[in-house]
Amino acid sequence: MTDSTTLTSHDGRFDVLAAACPTRQVMSRIGDKWTLLTLFALGEFVTDQLPTTPSRTVPVQFAARLVTGGLSGAAIGAARDNLIAGFIAGVLGAVIGTLGGRQFRGALAKALQRLRDG
Repeated sequence: MTDSTTLTSHDGRFDVLAAACPTRQVMSRIGDKWTLLTLFALGEFVTDQLPTTPSRTVPVQFAARLVTGGLSGAAIGAARDNLIAGFIAGVLGAVIGTLGGRQFRGALAKALQRLRDG
């Protein structure tokens, strides 16, 4: 066992529990929830722009959104002892967000195209 000021353990590897460990220092900077959420949001934004990213409405993507929406809603509903209502609300939110968002983005693209064309 090493104390918290020693950088390496007895076998020469970094001790991640040591305050001077580089891995611990990096994780302490990016490990708070807002930094991680920001990084995840930026990652989704970038990958969403790629030409190989499938549509949100293809069956696999749509089903994944329904599942994650339902689980998220169920988790929120469970906090209020209403698991089923939370699940249903989450699934409905996923459907509305996916299909409504598609319609909104399509209408916005058409409006911007008309503005650009003059």
